[in-house]
Amino acid sequence: ILAAGSLPALIFGAPVPSLLSRNVAVADVQSLQTRSSSSYTLFGGDGTTTAGWPSINDWVATYDEMFAANKATMSASCTNFGFENDSDDEINDIKNAIQSVSASSGVDARFILAIVMQESTGCVRVGGTNNGVNNPGLMQSHNGKGSCNTGTPLSPCPSSEITQMIEDGTTGTADGDGLKQLIAQAIAKYGADGA
Repeated sequence: ILAAGSLPALIFGAPVPSLLSRNVAVADVQSLQTRSSSSYTLFGGDGTTTAGWPSINDWVATYDEMFAANKATMSASCTNFGFENDSDDEINDIKNAIQSVSASSGVDARFILAIVMQESTGCVRVGGTNNGVNNPGLMQSHNGKGSCNTGTPLSPCPSSEITQMIEDGTTGTADGDGLKQLIAQAIAKYGADGA
């Protein structure tokens, strides 16, 4: 399982201060290890293979494999927020939305899923944050439209809202970039090999 200290660190491979790695809770590491034979690794450095990062060929082989490794976590993901957990249908809607948006945007479905797990642990009813900018939904997008919790959690969360959350975070919104734009910026700045 690949992890970075923040979205920019994940995208740009920016150095992660060692202070962040000391804050990883033992319980979190154990829960990650129990759902997969992989171990949780925090990467720092510049994001290159010479700095110890895995090459794309060493990533989880398939989206289906990665999704299966995270499904149990998604099924209990809303407990931490005090909301009803995702249903099997909602989890299936997340899977389908990621595949659909990946196909239309060109952003690797595994990367989209990694951000979903980082930002919301896959809880479709996750609340948003607002420190001057509203960040709702599965990917905590920049002023996104998609959400199943604008103050009152929706249950069930409609598949159209789940798809909107994935679109907002992947292809961006009128107010802010999504993964597609951030990847393009990284490639423009560092080249395809350095992004």
